[in-house]
Amino acid sequence: LQPAFYLRGNRMTGGPEDARFVFVVQENEPPYAVSFVGMPPAFIDLGDRKMHHAINLWHRCLTTGQWPAYPNRICWAEPPAWGAGVGVVSVGVMVGGSPTSTHPHPQGAPSS
Repeated sequence: LQPAFYLRGNRMTGGPEDARFVFVVQENEPPYAVSFVGMPPAFIDLGDRKMHHAINLWHRCLTTGQWPAYPNRICWAEPPAWGAGVGVVSVGVMVGGSPTSTHPHPQGAPSS
């Protein structure tokens, strides 16, 4: 998003039409090498679309007085598949090779 906002600001203030966004990155330890990293057009386009969506959402919220927020219910965190690891079941615990519970939510908790 950063390139999209900077390039938008450049356009809106009469900056050059062919402006490009480039990151300047530098090591924070000797020898302090520096590199310039440009964003490919596909990334710039994605950032533009996200920025326009965010601006439209902001405008809608200001106009209606309704702001998206967290749900007014309990949300249950689930581990990602890659982070579950061997021998881990959603909420259960492995004991002697078999899970004590395969229930995805604490006992008696609603699923949604």
